[in-house]
Amino acid sequence: MSHKSHLWNIRPTSLDMIAQLSAIVCQVFPHTLLKWQGDQLNIWRPFPGESAADANIEEAFYVPEEPNTELTRRYWGSTWMSGGSRQ
Repeated sequence: MSHKSHLWNIRPTSLDMIAQLSAIVCQVFPHTLLKWQGDQLNIWRPFPGESAADANIEEAFYVPEEPNTELTRRYWGSTWMSGGSRQ
């Protein structure tokens, strides 16, 4: 059985489990996107760039607690999707 076919067999048993398996995305007027997934919140704010094909995007990444061990820094570092600078 492949990994992907196994995912289709998951049957959520509670709202907490559904929240862990879901990504909830909301657009907030005028130009903000919120994405809540499990224990993290991402905020994206796109702005016009130099031309019609360009955009500048601010991203904020909120996690439940500061990553203060090497293990948690690696975990959240691999979860960070933007490829931008990490602090």
